[in-house]
This record gives sequence, C-alpha cells and structure tokens, in this order.
Amino acid sequence: LNEVSIADLVSYVDMTFRHMADQKNISFSTSVQPGVPDKLVTDERRLQQLLTNLLSNAFKFTEVH
Repeated sequence: LNEVSIADLVSYVDMTFRHMADQKNISFSTSVQPGVPDKLVTDERRLQQLLTNLLSNAFKFTEVH
C-alpha cells in the first residue's frame, strides 16, 4: 500500500477515458468535492484497474440517442 494523490488519480481517469467519451459523444467530467483528503492509502495498481474496468464498461454499454 502507498499514498496516492487524489489529483493524480483524477488526472489518470481523465487522460485514460476522455478520448472514449469524445468518440461516443458522451459528456464526461471529473471533479473532487470539497473536504476530500488530498491523498489516500491504497494499492494504486488495483485501484486503477478497478476504475479502468468500471469506466470501460460504462462507456462500452452507454448508448447516446
């Protein structure tokens, strides 16, 4: 486990999925609510994999009408 910057995590998600949202013409934004700590202690690779799986499936199965 290690400290992971929330700002770095948000940047990772944005950089990884912005193109998918643009390709499907889906509105996509990231934000951090006030009061959220700057860092959290976690397994960074597992958290990134979880977010990748979750968001990949969300974009894959979202249709715009």
